[in-house]
Amino acid sequence: MDITQNNKYQDVVALFLCYEPSDVLLSLCEELSSHGLQILMVNDGSNEKYNDIFNRAKKYGEVIGYKDNVGKGYAIRYGIAYLLAANKEHYKYVITVDADGQHKISDVLRVADELIKHDEIVLGMRKFDHKVPFRSKLGNDMSKFTQTLVTGKYLKDNQCGLRGFVLANCQWLLSISGNRYEYEMDVISYICLHDLKYREVKIEAVYENGNPTSHFKPFSDTCRIQGAILLKGLVSVFAFLIQFILTGVFYPLFQPIVDAIPMEVSLWVATGISFIVGATFNSVIYHPRHKLFLVGKAFLLDITEMIFMTLFLELFVRYLSWNIYLAFFVSFLIAIWPSFLCLKATSWIRRKAK
Repeated sequence: MDITQNNKYQDVVALFLCYEPSDVLLSLCEELSSHGLQILMVNDGSNEKYNDIFNRAKKYGEVIGYKDNVGKGYAIRYGIAYLLAANKEHYKYVITVDADGQHKISDVLRVADELIKHDEIVLGMRKFDHKVPFRSKLGNDMSKFTQTLVTGKYLKDNQCGLRGFVLANCQWLLSISGNRYEYEMDVISYICLHDLKYREVKIEAVYENGNPTSHFKPFSDTCRIQGAILLKGLVSVFAFLIQFILTGVFYPLFQPIVDAIPMEVSLWVATGISFIVGATFNSVIYHPRHKLFLVGKAFLLDITEMIFMTLFLELFVRYLSWNIYLAFFVSFLIAIWPSFLCLKATSWIRRKAK
């Protein structure tokens, strides 16, 4: 990689993940290199007929890769490992870029600017101002819902592949599991659960008619993504099951003693126990940097959830005569959203206070 002297982007590497790319890759590399970015392309096992494109791309940067197609996640780890092993001082930042033209040059540069200015993780957030292909919208909406449920953090777009990292602080990317699209979800889960600092940058959402160049498989890749997110949130799922089961256990126990409000007492005791279990396991398993902050967020989430669940249980059980277990489940699904909004508001206040 040639280093352009006195260029503010000379420390930034654009990492292209390439599987059977078109000539679009060449124009992207040409323009980004003209702005002074270093170019590294990972050939993710493309067919030999694409060798000509990679050979022509070598004039703009380096091409590395392997024979068999493994997936985008593996390609990201492969490229990051290569950059870390290179151990050159001018490799300070890396930006993952799709090779099919879904990221505009101006947006890549905006991510680079944020990286250089703040020296922390930068996540691209697409603005869905135009019509989005159904398979992309389905996958994005499902992953946002599941990830918010699991991590307690809401991101407007958790599938955007345009992301920037500080190389000196990204060794953890090599430990993330998953070889395909689920890898990117695991990266977001790691960032949220470990409370890593990140910045969001709004970018344009670019889709061709029908999104024909995408290698995303709607069913199989969506299942992988959902599975990857839920795997990271087993503690949250376990805590919810404890809360659900204990509410049912304590209900018949408290009813003869506190006939006036047995549901509420059962819910409050069960919520307290599930909070202790969830906070303890999260602290032990995920080793967050700020354990007290993690516990505080969990406490805020549970308290807000408990207040709203109490209100809905009153409505469903006392006034509509629902079964308590059905009412509990439905109340949880409703109450979890104002809880997340409360968390999002406190996160916003915390960022503004810095």
